Amino acid sequence: QAAQARLVFEYPRDRIPQPMATMLWHPTWAMPTRFQLWLLLLLTVEVASMQLPKFEDPDTSNFQGELALDLAPSSQELFAHRPTSLGPSFCVIARVTTVDLPYMESFLRHYARLGVNTIYLFNEGLLEDQHANIVQYLQALTTVPSTTKVKLMDFKTVKHDDPIGTPDLVPLLKEDYVINVDADEFWVLPQNISDLPSLLREYPADIYFMRWVMVVDDELQSTMTAPYDGTVGFPGKWMANVSMIPRSVYPRPFGAHTVPLRLEYMEPTVYGDYKYGIPIHAKIWSVLGRPLPPVGSFEPGYIAHLWSRSFADVVLKVALRGHGQCRPLSEYNTQVDSRLATLAFLSLNKKMPITVDVQKDMFQPDIELERTLVHEAACEKDEATASASLEQYHNSYLDFKRKLSGLMEQGSYPTMWPHTPLTQGLMGMSVTDWLRSLPLNITW
Repeated sequence: QAAQARLVFEYPRDRIPQPMATMLWHPTWAMPTRFQLWLLLLLTVEVASMQLPKFEDPDTSNFQGELALDLAPSSQELFAHRPTSLGPSFCVIARVTTVDLPYMESFLRHYARLGVNTIYLFNEGLLEDQHANIVQYLQALTTVPSTTKVKLMDFKTVKHDDPIGTPDLVPLLKEDYVINVDADEFWVLPQNISDLPSLLREYPADIYFMRWVMVVDDELQSTMTAPYDGTVGFPGKWMANVSMIPRSVYPRPFGAHTVPLRLEYMEPTVYGDYKYGIPIHAKIWSVLGRPLPPVGSFEPGYIAHLWSRSFADVVLKVALRGHGQCRPLSEYNTQVDSRLATLAFLSLNKKMPITVDVQKDMFQPDIELERTLVHEAACEKDEATASASLEQYHNSYLDFKRKLSGLMEQGSYPTMWPHTPLTQGLMGMSVTDWLRSLPLNITW
């Protein structure tokens, strides 16, 4: 709070880039509005003491091993796009958990079709016995062409809010470009670009930024079919030249959404908006990192963020995010927590709609596995009790959603979305802050 007060009242006005100075500081304003304060937070290099990147000491003992999966190619993918050794190579990094398993086949197939050479899936202790179910399930998949390699990587610790910053990860990447995404994020290229090699040929660059498009399904089990209805979100993800990323990644306030560039690369070639839609013209370091203006108006597509792949997906995230003995769902299935409240908002939101026009089979979840996992996560005495408890949980959510819909129809809305974080508290400016302000019974 002291730092925020210092920012508002002591920040040197002559250091604020034009034309923002006029908008941010006006003689008739006694206090800055929320939006002006958010812009100030983005513009100042004093936020989180990020005047320059701070490099961490390398820890060479974090990496514990890897397993290259020998996947049998699906007959449908035998003649799909095959990465070539003639041009740049590409990799994807993504954490994987039990929650992701019903959806991993779609994720792997999608990035293989884009021309990715290697998909690195990793987490803490991934190759240890307690995660044998993850390894065994992935080993049985047959949807990835043999030209796309899938490697499982085991680390002692993972930076979950900034996966690229996981110690020892960057030195293990052998490809030219890295795509930094989660397992529920699908890069959708522009309609006239078929794959990543084509993107590099037509719009060569060092960094590509893609904004989120939020896609949600709140049915009990996944029912999504293409094309998907989505809305513009904030922020997004990126692809970058691996050679420009330091071997030991420095911490950044926006973590996974900003590219950790080595200092010697002062003017990389960029496409897409590193600010993810925020209307600022920064010329200094900020919480968004170094200013990285694009070299042209071309937009490299967007990230279809399947934030809720089904209601069961959200239940799994809620039930499995803790550790220790499981808790019967019947003990809390009349409650609505912050994640369910956010799901309700995203499912009701109609601001800045986008149709996600992709191949019909982009997302084809393993419904049977999803059902098995969510019944296990319910932690009830038998399957019938688990089913009843899940139905009650879903009904509680739908009742909450109806109440939230009524408030939104009366004009209540997080006024700064989609230009501020979704689930982080931010002095009343995020979606979470807005939800907290509503006369609704949300479990925090």
